[in-house]
Amino acid sequence: MREDSFDFSNEFRELRGSVSSEKMLAPAISVERLLQLCAGDEHLTELLHGTLEQCARYTEDVARFLQIEAEGEESKKSGEYYEIDAKRTRTHDATIDSINILARELSRRGRDGSFVERFAGNRTAYMKFAITLTFDSLQPQT
Repeated sequence: MREDSFDFSNEFRELRGSVSSEKMLAPAISVERLLQLCAGDEHLTELLHGTLEQCARYTEDVARFLQIEAEGEESKKSGEYYEIDAKRTRTHDATIDSINILARELSRRGRDGSFVERFAGNRTAYMKFAITLTFDSLQPQT
């Protein structure tokens, strides 16, 4: 995936810039490996791209939430904190669904979708996977 495939906000691009020199944790399965697993199947490829976009939206929501949270009581008084937290939760739920659908469809079509078993219903594990997958998708593919 290339960065210009997604419509990231300026805040997200700044976040990416601030961590780009840091060593990022690798996702449970790389974008490159997922592309290989989906190769030759248009439906799987579309699901993968949708999942990557959903992971990117979630990563952006997390970044926004952390920015709002850093504002402290002011953001809570204005209600902004609660609004972005609710949006982040909804996006997190949709991201989990998207990852699960991709894994299920991979398995249904005789491909390896077992990577999702590592998360075993653990919302935090899904969160980490979505964020690391987003950053992996922004790296040049070899």
